[in-house]
Amino acid sequence: MFGRIGVPELLLIAAVILLIFGPKRLPEIGKSIGKGLREFRSASKDFQRTLDEEPDEKEEEKKGHEQPQPSEDSEEDQQDD
Repeated sequence: MFGRIGVPELLLIAAVILLIFGPKRLPEIGKSIGKGLREFRSASKDFQRTLDEEPDEKEEEKKGHEQPQPSEDSEEDQQDD
């Protein structure tokens, strides 16, 4: 129902926006929308990069934080003391 917006519908929307905001404010609105889209793309790329890097960092943390298991001999020595 809403997925098919053609040229006539876009022209109607543009005309309504022009009537509401006027020709002087349209460039300002266009710039702010462009900045918002640019920031959104940048943030989504950064977020995707952190998701892609995250598994590698977790594997490195696991390898770096693994502690060797004490052998049975060392436990017996501790009990004797």
